[in-house]
Amino acid sequence: MTIQAGDRFDATFLQELNEQLQRVSVNCAGVFVHPKHKSGSPEQSGKAPSVWRTAAVKQGGPACFSEIERLPFEQYVMYEKWIQLSEAWEWQHMLTEHWEPCATKAPSWKRSEEEWKAIKPILHAKSRVQHGTADPLISVVISTYNNAEYLPWAIRSVYTQSNAQWELLIVDDGSQDQTGEVLRSLERDSRIRFIENESNQGKAGCLNQALRQVRSRWLLELDADDWLAPDCLDVLTAQVQSASHSTALFHGNYYEWYERKPHQLLYSGVRNMPGLFDKQQFLTMGLPLVPRLYRVDALKQIGGWSQEDPSHGRLYEDFEVITRLSKDFSFRHIPTPLYHRRLRRFSITHQNYAHFSNWREWIEKQ
Repeated sequence: MTIQAGDRFDATFLQELNEQLQRVSVNCAGVFVHPKHKSGSPEQSGKAPSVWRTAAVKQGGPACFSEIERLPFEQYVMYEKWIQLSEAWEWQHMLTEHWEPCATKAPSWKRSEEEWKAIKPILHAKSRVQHGTADPLISVVISTYNNAEYLPWAIRSVYTQSNAQWELLIVDDGSQDQTGEVLRSLERDSRIRFIENESNQGKAGCLNQALRQVRSRWLLELDADDWLAPDCLDVLTAQVQSASHSTALFHGNYYEWYERKPHQLLYSGVRNMPGLFDKQQFLTMGLPLVPRLYRVDALKQIGGWSQEDPSHGRLYEDFEVITRLSKDFSFRHIPTPLYHRRLRRFSITHQNYAHFSNWREWIEKQ
């Protein structure tokens, strides 16, 4: 049984619970406990006392409940397990007067309802491992360097796409952490390929490596510490069907999350981007365009990502390539949130933000 710190039970609770457990069927994965005066819902199962059938919980292997790198929202760990088990098991609910829930209040900074609306579709999305060889509609590219703790969640967001016609290229740019172990632990899927660099090449170099190997006409860039909304590829695929050859980039709105401290994400809201691309505004304000879905032949036409800038392609490579693409191609904005962007205090971009003005002066001269 899992309970919350601060919950109180009177002397007769365990007897009542034992009687309930005597009546559960062999197909029952467990029992959720609720106050007698208030019926419970699955959403509340993460906080209610929950009795789990040990054999059911262990079916998923030694990692019975998702750890932080696979689910960066600790408050939803129980709810996620309930979803997983509900595919093959049934549940019972027990109403009692012998349990007093701990009185808790969400911190003032936490936007619980909005956060729940943003996370719930991801928790309900199902992973679809495939072994076929169908041509992908979109190639998703992740370039990663020492992001082992974030990478599983980003990869999961690709696995759980409602549109399964994708390929995923992961470029490990000479990581010194557990990235290799994470990649080796993935389920075998014919749609996933790895590129491992012995030494660090920088973001632009990694993206160019992927550009030479993608098998689709469109390339979607996904940062290793971000993740996709479950319908992202479906929406993008529908958009590219009507795209003219002069359209080189699709981008949308995005959900924004602040990492206040390690493994504590603060939901900040949806960021709506301007409908029309303005290069000067883009460079002056440093507006991020995400998700970034590029036409592959347009990227190849301009020579891919440049490594000739002051950082040699290690900083602001997205701003640089977008600026060059805008000279000869048009962009299209999709007015719906498709991407979850994580802002980290110790990310490479954040640590080097002071250099952006110098970099901007350089790009404007070009």
